[in-house]
Formats: sequence, C-alpha cells, structure tokens
Amino acid sequence: MGIFITKKRVTIAAVVCLILTSVWVNRYSFVRLYYMRGFFKLSPAKVIKEHEKLIVEDREILNQYELFSPGRGTRDAGAFLNPRLHWQIGEVHHRGDLVLPEFIHRELSQDWVTKKPLFKKMGLKFDWLKRLRDYDVWSPELSSPAYPPGKRFDTFAYPIPTYRDLVSWSKLRYLYGKESGDTVSALAEVRHLMRLIWTNDNQVAAKVVLGLLQTENEFEGILTPREMGDWKFVPTDHIMRAKRYFSSVAGLIDVRLSDEAFEKNFKTNAGLCLMVNEAMSHYLQLRDFLGKELRYGMERFEQRAAVVNCRRSILFQMWGDRDWKTHYTLDGIRIFNRPVTFDDLEARPELKAAVGYLLGTNPLANPIRY
Repeated sequence: MGIFITKKRVTIAAVVCLILTSVWVNRYSFVRLYYMRGFFKLSPAKVIKEHEKLIVEDREILNQYELFSPGRGTRDAGAFLNPRLHWQIGEVHHRGDLVLPEFIHRELSQDWVTKKPLFKKMGLKFDWLKRLRDYDVWSPELSSPAYPPGKRFDTFAYPIPTYRDLVSWSKLRYLYGKESGDTVSALAEVRHLMRLIWTNDNQVAAKVVLGLLQTENEFEGILTPREMGDWKFVPTDHIMRAKRYFSSVAGLIDVRLSDEAFEKNFKTNAGLCLMVNEAMSHYLQLRDFLGKELRYGMERFEQRAAVVNCRRSILFQMWGDRDWKTHYTLDGIRIFNRPVTFDDLEARPELKAAVGYLLGTNPLANPIRY
C-alpha cells in the first residue's frame, strides 16, 4: 500500500508547494514588513510622553535666552570669518590667520583661569572680536574655502569649522579683559561669538556654545562683583538642561510622531533651527529609501521647515534639490545571508524600503536623551 500516492497526498503537497512558492515570491515584502514593524516600534513617542513635563520645563527655561533663538539675520559673518579659520577638507587643511599655535591650546587646556599670558610679547590682537559685533548670523558656506561653488556634499559629510581656535581665543579674551580692567566688554564680545557659532545650526556648534558657557562660568569664579557688573551668567543647571534638551531636539519632531506631538514640539524658539537642521539630515536619508512610504510625515516636516525663520543652510539646499542624492553605505547589510547591493535596491522596491526601515532603527537616529 505504501507504494501508492493518494489524491489527498497530492493535494496537500500541491498546497504546500503553492504556499512555499508564494512565500519565496513575496519574500522581500515580508522582510519589508518585519523591518517596518521594528522601525515604528522604536518610535520616540513613548519616551517623549513619559518625560513630557521635564521636556516642557526645559524648553520654557531655555526659551528665556536670546542666545538659543533662531538665527536668520541680514548681516552674515561668513565672508569675514570663514577664510580666517582652520578647515580640514579631507587631507587638505586651510589655516587662516586666527589659527593659534599648538602650545597655546595646550596651556589653556587645564587651569586656564590661573594663566598669565604675555599678551604684548605674543602680539595677540582682539580687534576681530569687536568687528564681529557688526554681524548677526554666520553661514559656514558663505565665501568659505571649504565650500567650492557647485560642490555637492554628502548629507553627513559637509564641512564644519574647527572651533578649537575660537574656544582658545575666548579664554584669551577673558584673561586680557581681566588684566586690562575691561571684563564686561570681554564677556559681551565672547557671548556674541557664541551667538554666531550657535547660528551654524548643528550639534557640534551647539556643544561648543554650551562648553563656552561653562568656560564663562569658570571666568566668573575669578571676578570681583565690580568686574562682573550686571552681567547675566547662565546658571550651571540651565546649561545641563540645555545639553539634555538640545541633544534630543531632532527626535522631538520624528517622522513617526502623531500630528499633535509633532506640532507641540515644533512650537519653540529655543534651538528651533538646530532642531530643523538635525532632523532634516535624518529625514534626507529616510527620504531616499522611504519617500513614498512615509510621504505624509515627510510632507508635514517639509511644510513646517519651509516657513521657519532659520538660515538656509547647506541642508536646506540638499532638501530643496531632489537630484541631490544622499550618500549611504550598504556595508554590513545582509538579507537572507547575502550582501545587499545597489543593483538589488533598484530592482526590488520592497527591499529598498526594508533597508530604509533598517537604517531608521539605528540608535543614533533622532535620539532622545531623557
């Protein structure tokens, strides 16, 4: 009897074969659904909801400071400042006249408030800091040795200044102000420098500004009440709040959030332009892969970004040019235990969407530091 195949067995085998064939044909759709589920599962909505009270509290406190407000001025410091700084462009370095000798950075790296620089012997002049008061915004892209005309940078690889010299110049200006009896002018000039750095609208610039605020507080420690005058220092507690809040801003307008949460987090002055630029860099990468799948969220962001009172940075240029493709690497991405190639992505839309969702689950994408 065992040598005979019944009609029932044939039917079962055919059904199993049909199912397996269907699974194989639609395998990339299943992969897409798997990674899509993981992408939406990692939405920051829950974390934001849990810490909403603290986020709102931080935002309200930071909104008090003009330093952190949007910067779309009319007097751009780019042409004046950019050629004078240090830029590293691949293996090529541009070194302007504000680049300081290495020994100065070394001397000022620790216990800088105790140092007594020989200003006359060093030949340092601070006139350039006074001249910065003529400007109200700083575009690193303007008349910059790091931005050749027509150059299309990758989303995560556009040049930013080397801020190290500006930090050391700030410490020197404080010490010179102390020595010359002109501390309030020193505080005002460095605070304005902070403001211009802030308008660079990126996380590196934000960290530099918050570091300079801590440096300002260190300087406060060696000043007499008369030397301080009526200068308003930013309390250490507020700086700590700023570090937490500003490192989270991109996640506060994540594409996965509801309209209510998105709009609520967008209504702020503190770090608004930083928020838009940092989120835009992530949105750009997602748009290449998931522009159609996340169309509603993308259009929602685009509409809001179009009307914010922010400097039109290199990221805004990337966003507005649909032919400006975001660079990305597929190194280490394997589906069905084989490397994914660019040809695979072009041939299989479901696979491209799957990779987009996979990249969107990167822990560094739109983090919330609460």
